[in-house]
Amino acid sequence: MICPHCNSAVADNVNFCPFCGSALSGPVNLEAVFNKRAGSTAVEKAFGELRQLGWKTIVPWNEWLIDRPWSLLWVRWFALLAMFPLILGVALGNGQTNFASVAFLFGAYFAVIWSVVLFFMLRPHVQMGAIVATVAFTMVVGVPLDLLMQTAPLFRPLYAAASAVGVSLATRWGGFILGVGILEETVKILPVWWRFRHHPKDTDVSTVVFLGCISGFSFGVAEAVTYSLMYAIRLQHGDLAFGSYLLAQLTRLITLPLLHAIWTGTFAYFIGLGVSNPSLSRGLFLGGLLFVAVMHGSYDTLANAYPTAGLFVALLSLVAFVGYYRGTPHIQARLSAIAEKNRPKISVAGSAG
Repeated sequence: MICPHCNSAVADNVNFCPFCGSALSGPVNLEAVFNKRAGSTAVEKAFGELRQLGWKTIVPWNEWLIDRPWSLLWVRWFALLAMFPLILGVALGNGQTNFASVAFLFGAYFAVIWSVVLFFMLRPHVQMGAIVATVAFTMVVGVPLDLLMQTAPLFRPLYAAASAVGVSLATRWGGFILGVGILEETVKILPVWWRFRHHPKDTDVSTVVFLGCISGFSFGVAEAVTYSLMYAIRLQHGDLAFGSYLLAQLTRLITLPLLHAIWTGTFAYFIGLGVSNPSLSRGLFLGGLLFVAVMHGSYDTLANAYPTAGLFVALLSLVAFVGYYRGTPHIQARLSAIAEKNRPKISVAGSAG
């Protein structure tokens, strides 16, 4: 018989294998012996194939050195976005880090990811200097201006109505649209409006929309830092559960800056249409402002009281953003027809000779 432990041939009348010393009580399971031999053969075959392949096939360093994939721009961006949290962890170490700084960096990190997505979607003709100028203006001028204007006589009662407790939903809705929506969207559009008001020949709709999104991201990230500090304080005082804190924090850092970008990008779309249709630019500006203010104010009104309705408004904002951009040829044709209709007719009267 065959020893099931070492596969050695032994006499039928022995109780112990003379080769490995294992007990041979009971009948031998020939199927188990066969499977064991087959398994050993498969492993040996795998190692044999590995020897044939060689390490130059498994780890082709020479090909990598020749191809130099790390020199490609998209690979560098991919590596930066993929490794940023690890890079940040190494840079900050295990010491005490400033919470606001970390929140800002992660907000900027997600904003850059969304910006890359939008860049490949919109294909704008934009220089890095314009992007940097837009970010700087919104953060250095736009955000402080927004905070200052909230205390102005025109906006103070509207902000109070938006945050009041015990008032009707309609009152809060009006406060959010006419106060928060109008003011924030106006502030965010300022760098885009100024640039293309003074340089109309250097623009196209894609570039206007992209820079509008950049301004929206900048405002959203700055706002996210403030709310992140508020969430941390509530967590520290036990007013917010860990799960709720994590959900609120990630939403504030990932999704809400994107919503700000979508609203401002949509408003910027109307600015871009006004650049190419100057006779209708004022109406386009007002129409864009009213639309995004309603979307913005409606989301702020419903997000906490009726989360499902707030989600619907957010999705509607995104779909409208994509729909506007994809429908540009049809909208441009409609605007051209309206402009042609409004153009004054000049008649040339013949003179009697």
